[in-house]
Amino acid sequence: MTKEPNPADARSWLVTLTAEQEAEEALSTAVITRAEDIEATEGASRASAFADMAFGRSTPLVHHAETWLAEPGRKGRRHERTKAEYRAIVAAFGDWLAKQRHPVTVEAVSRQVAGAYASALLAAGLSDARIRDVCSALSGYWRWLEYRGIAKEGANPWPRQAPRKVAQEDSLDEPERAFTPEEMRKLLGGPADAALSDLMHIAALTGMRVEEICQLTAARCTGPAFDVPGTKTAAAIRRVPVHPDLRAIIARRTKDKAGPEWLFPEWGDPNRFGKRSANAIARFNRYRQEQGVHEAREGRRRSLVNFHSFRRWFITEALRAGQPERVVKQVVGHKLPKADVTVGVYFAGDTAAALTACVEAVKLPPLEDSPGAPTDSPAPPPVGQ
Repeated sequence: MTKEPNPADARSWLVTLTAEQEAEEALSTAVITRAEDIEATEGASRASAFADMAFGRSTPLVHHAETWLAEPGRKGRRHERTKAEYRAIVAAFGDWLAKQRHPVTVEAVSRQVAGAYASALLAAGLSDARIRDVCSALSGYWRWLEYRGIAKEGANPWPRQAPRKVAQEDSLDEPERAFTPEEMRKLLGGPADAALSDLMHIAALTGMRVEEICQLTAARCTGPAFDVPGTKTAAAIRRVPVHPDLRAIIARRTKDKAGPEWLFPEWGDPNRFGKRSANAIARFNRYRQEQGVHEAREGRRRSLVNFHSFRRWFITEALRAGQPERVVKQVVGHKLPKADVTVGVYFAGDTAAALTACVEAVKLPPLEDSPGAPTDSPAPPPVGQ
């Protein structure tokens, strides 16, 4: 039996529909009124951008950023410091759009606008590598917006906007290099304070990156090898044998320390990206130049020698001492080549004895001071602390 329509239900639905229509009309009127006010003070383009966002015709730049960051990227889940960096990149681009009086929306970013931003970063003095990082992050955001149907297919304006990475063999620039023996003597035998002296010795005799050393805790320095947390790639997570010339430094620095305490508390707390090396690098660069270890080239912001030159020196000395390249790669945390299936895919890694032999094959040039007994120069306060 067919149920008869209830007039009361129909009237209730009509009242509800009318109320919703009236609310929508009121909202529309409020948006239009506000847009007219913006046009009077800021111009027609700003008013149009406001109306587009209010009516859902455009997408605020940062609206979906947190959802994007919460989902896995091409290499899996993002580290918190990577999320913070990408968040800052999107926010900085939004600030630039606003200053240029562009709508701060996804739809407003054409290839012309993206190219202007890349040019602005270059004019501001950012390195080519940093601009590539920025454009890569923004391109990743746009790809995700396309995948989710928020941006139109093919709307990504960021490919090929950053300066091209020039292959080393095609570049006319001199490459950054390892320290010479004389430079090593100046640095390691000079009047460095205890923290900087210890840091330099560990870098020279392990090949570790500066951030890897700064992330070491007392617990990671017990036993015959450093437990390196890795700050760059999966291959960077590794165990590096402790060189005999570093044992006194490690014993002194871990004495009476709890496991989670920093091996180098002098470098302060981590920054918002979780990194601790900024103060160490700044102090080293001042000291390096004071010791006359500097090689500048016109048009280059960085010296051809820097803290990473300890890592270059270690690799050079290990190879010159006849250590197998495969073993050196494992010690310094470089990936083994996957093109070689046997080594890059099936190989489980060399023995601890082979890694130890590699580290111990590296010898410092003759120095007056022992690395276990650095100068008594007091450490200056951390930069920016």
